Amino acid sequence: MLQMNLSGVYFILKIILILPIRTAISCYEIWHNYARKITLSFVRRILMREAFLLGDSSTSQTVINPVFEFIDSFFLNKYQDISGYMTETDYELIRPRLKEGSIFLDVQKGIRTKYVWYSKPEDFDPLKDPVMIFSHGGGFAIKLVPLSFNFLNNLSKYFPRMGIIIHDYTVTVAEKGEYPLQLLETVVLYDYVTKELNCEHVYLMGESAGGNIVFGTLQFLKISNRRLPDKAIVLSPWCNPTYDSMKTGIRDSLSYSVNKAMDALSFEGLDLFTRLLLPKSYVFNDDPMLDVEQNFDTITWSSILPKVELLIVYGTDEILQNEIKNMIKKLDNIHSSNFNISYNVFAEEDAAHIEPVLNMTLNLDKWSRLPAMSKILQFIESE
Repeated sequence: MLQMNLSGVYFILKIILILPIRTAISCYEIWHNYARKITLSFVRRILMREAFLLGDSSTSQTVINPVFEFIDSFFLNKYQDISGYMTETDYELIRPRLKEGSIFLDVQKGIRTKYVWYSKPEDFDPLKDPVMIFSHGGGFAIKLVPLSFNFLNNLSKYFPRMGIIIHDYTVTVAEKGEYPLQLLETVVLYDYVTKELNCEHVYLMGESAGGNIVFGTLQFLKISNRRLPDKAIVLSPWCNPTYDSMKTGIRDSLSYSVNKAMDALSFEGLDLFTRLLLPKSYVFNDDPMLDVEQNFDTITWSSILPKVELLIVYGTDEILQNEIKNMIKKLDNIHSSNFNISYNVFAEEDAAHIEPVLNMTLNLDKWSRLPAMSKILQFIESE
């Protein structure tokens, strides 16, 4: 504990003393080398990227998550606990993917998770009103980022009849928090919303790692013969959390040399999250519900696309755009009449990782006219 506390203090000192210097240098390099205007959005990107690079494996647990949870408590009601059980069929789906000694090999173990209604109409009608389950990002290791509340607040104002549920899934820095707990908890919450709350119109939305969870959940629901949601929206999805990007050569590419200066993420930072995700084996994982692009399951997705309206949003400044584009190409190659790149994909020019979620525009009208937000809102309200 003493070591973790000292690590946390060291991280805070680096944030105070080193982060401003790194941010200033990066801003100058972007302005000088790429002639890009330095906006508050750019400063936010760089602060986010460099802050993660200053941390270590214990930083999320000892500093970042406690701070985020404290801030989140001012915006949210108390999280509610729910529990559920995986069926034998469910376990047959995941058992081949699990390591020996995994806590999930015991079929008798229940899965517990937490959720909170961010917004819900007083006269919410589960048979008519839509409900959106929101899975946050953070590399599976970090709790809900407080900057997300502006996005969620504007979304709730724009769609006052839509309920919004935030899923507080177990992060990987928690004890026994390794994958696939995050996926199973999402399935438990989905079962609760559809079977206990009897909600008929369910949407899934996820950003970054949450986008990966949405992709994985859709496949799990289909393979286990569960009802699929009406719509799914993924923002800057982390498609291949355990597939080493060095193997693809993307880290040596010209595009990455530019995007790594522009984006809010770095592959070096993502490497840390991968080690936390699979702590016992930092190797390529063959699970199509985790590395969804690299292990693309054509048969399953061919059954999903005709039944689920899917929207993929990403930015052209993202380091993850290569795997996102590959995922889009594989989905498009299915030739489903329900998936058309011109409608189901939106690439925002000069936008970084999860740009729509982190945008701090308060004016609802102005916010709704932002390019990516306009597309997302149009997609949600479409029949």
